[in-house]
Amino acid sequence: LGSWVAVNGLWVELPLIVNSLPEGWELPSYLTVIIQLANLGPLLVTVMHKLSPGRLNERAVIYSVLSIGILSCVLLIF
Repeated sequence: LGSWVAVNGLWVELPLIVNSLPEGWELPSYLTVIIQLANLGPLLVTVMHKLSPGRLNERAVIYSVLSIGILSCVLLIF
């Protein structure tokens, strides 16, 4: 839920951002591809659980996802 709040917040700000960035309206295309690639994460976790149960460190995965999300939001400040 928290990651979708960040994504939706970015989509809301998009009309204001695109006018001042060099990417212009290419930015929504980049975001669409990145969001679709992010859908591979849950798929990979599911495959890992099926192929080798018990070997996936879920705590590390959760902290990695949260850290990347926080870093991404912080980098949006600049």
